[in-house]
Amino acid sequence: MSFTFKNYKHFWYYLIITSIIYLTLLWLLRVFTREKTIVHQIQNKQNVDDLLQNIENHIENHIENNETTFHKYYEDMPENIRQKIDIVDDELLQILGNEYSSIPKMNEVYITANKTNNSDKSFENLHTDAPFYACDTYRVLVCIKANGNVTTHIPPDNYSNKLNKYDVLGFDYSKTLHYIDIDESTDSEKRILLKLHYAKTDICDKVTRRYTRFARNLFVNNLTVMKLNGWLMLISQFFMSYLPFVILLYCVLFVIYLKNKKNNIIFHMLSTVIVFAFLNLAFQSYFLIKDY
Repeated sequence: MSFTFKNYKHFWYYLIITSIIYLTLLWLLRVFTREKTIVHQIQNKQNVDDLLQNIENHIENHIENNETTFHKYYEDMPENIRQKIDIVDDELLQILGNEYSSIPKMNEVYITANKTNNSDKSFENLHTDAPFYACDTYRVLVCIKANGNVTTHIPPDNYSNKLNKYDVLGFDYSKTLHYIDIDESTDSEKRILLKLHYAKTDICDKVTRRYTRFARNLFVNNLTVMKLNGWLMLISQFFMSYLPFVILLYCVLFVIYLKNKKNNIIFHMLSTVIVFAFLNLAFQSYFLIKDY
């Protein structure tokens, strides 16, 4: 039997429904398997004091002049700084438990800019830090030097606070929606954080590490001027952050189309859900293959 237009439409319906179900499962994973947010304070404060002094000595020119956020990987730091970060890492692993292990190649020293531009704007938009909703991973922020103009928000936990020195904030890296806001009217000292990362499984360690290194390169390449891949990053961030509304939109379009199957415009709009779902799945799968 030949493959008729009617058969094509039925096949396309199945793809549309499958895509909507896939996106719905992603959203349910994000909501119902999210690891708890951790609020803590570092116990070994002397180590943090020494670490801050070493970091400031190592990158003092940037601390004075940075107009964008600054990131430097753990592996690129001198041995004296790495040793002190290891002490912090050991303390955090005691809190997270034996199920988790550190991901050193993701760990970094991070300095917040006093103003955000270009790809820095992504931090002020609601977002999660990775697309792997099936993974249990943590990002833990350790405040080494505080300032008064950066507030971190985690809406699902009703959390809105400025991090003080020695404060620890840990959240599910892939599944916790969050953002920061910056009071640009004040010119306080630069906020310096450690961003430390942990995973439950080897596969989550692998894909999260690869994605994060990829995303960091993309982010840095769009710091001064936003390019096409930077805009695509922000658009993707927006759609995934507001995923339940995206799913609702496609469900409404599907109902409208079922009531008026001759409306090709609605059909074409509805069909974009297939592209959206396929690109999401392909993007996640990419990091199973490609290393960074």
